[in-house]
Amino acid sequence: LFDVSPEGETTVISLSANGTSPEVARKRLDNLIGAFQYRLDKLRAEDASGRAKFIQKELDQARQNLVQAQKKLTDFKKSANLVSSEDQTREMVASINTLTRDKAQVQAEFQASEAQVKMLATRLKLSPKQAISSLELKENQSYQYIQKKLPEVEAQLVKLQLLYTNEHPQVKNLISERNQLRQQLENYIAEAAAGQVGINTSLGGDSGVLIQQLALTESQSKALGERAKQLQIEINKLQKTLLKLPAAQSRLLELQRQYNIAEGVHNGLVAKVQEAKLNA
Repeated sequence: LFDVSPEGETTVISLSANGTSPEVARKRLDNLIGAFQYRLDKLRAEDASGRAKFIQKELDQARQNLVQAQKKLTDFKKSANLVSSEDQTREMVASINTLTRDKAQVQAEFQASEAQVKMLATRLKLSPKQAISSLELKENQSYQYIQKKLPEVEAQLVKLQLLYTNEHPQVKNLISERNQLRQQLENYIAEAAAGQVGINTSLGGDSGVLIQQLALTESQSKALGERAKQLQIEINKLQKTLLKLPAAQSRLLELQRQYNIAEGVHNGLVAKVQEAKLNA
C-alpha cells in the first residue's frame, strides 16, 4: 500500500500510497505522515533531553567551580585589602614619606628635650629621680616640722647637759625625743629615696622651680621618645606591606584569571543547553 523513497543528496522523503479511491489513498498518506511526524518529534525531544541532562551535569559542576573561584577572589581581596596595586603603592610611599618626616621632627625635639634634662640635672647635681624625690621630701610638711623641731630640741639638750648629767630625767627625755626625731627624719629620707642614692635634703630656694622644670621636661622627653617609636612601628608596617604588594598583585591576577575561565565555561554550557533545546 505504500512506497517510501528518500531523494538523493537531499533531506526530502517522497511518499506514495494506494487505495480503492483517491480519498482512501490520501487518508492513508496523511495518517502515515502524522505517525512519522509524531515519532520524529518524540525522538528529537528524547535526544534533546538526553543532551540537556548530560550538559546539565557539566553545567552544575561549572556553576560550582564559578562560585568557588568567585569566593576565593573575594576573600583574597578582603584579606589583602588590595584594590589597585599602582594606586596603593603611591599612597603607601606618600604615607611612608610623611611618617618619616614626622619621625625626624619628633626625634629632633626628643634630642633637644634630652639635652635640656641633662643640663638641668647637671645644674642640680641630681638625676631626675633624685631631684623629684628630694623635692617631694622638701615639700613634706611632717618632714619640715621635724626638721624645724630637731634643732630646737638639740639646743635645749645642750643647755641642760651643761647643768645636769645624762642621767637626769629632763636630759633623758630630751635625748629620747632627739633620737626619735632623728629616726623619723631618716625614715622619711629612706622612704623618699626608695633605694636611690644621693637624695638632697638641703635644696636651695630656687631648686623647687628647677626640679619642677626638670620633671616636666623629662615627661615631655619620654612622650616624644614613645611617639618616635610608634612612628617607626607604623613606617616598618607600611614598608612590609609595600614589599608584599607585587606578590599580592600576582596572586590577585591569577585568581581573576581563574574566575574568568570558570565564568566563560559556565556561560558556554548555559548557551549549549539553550541551543540543544532550540535545535530540538
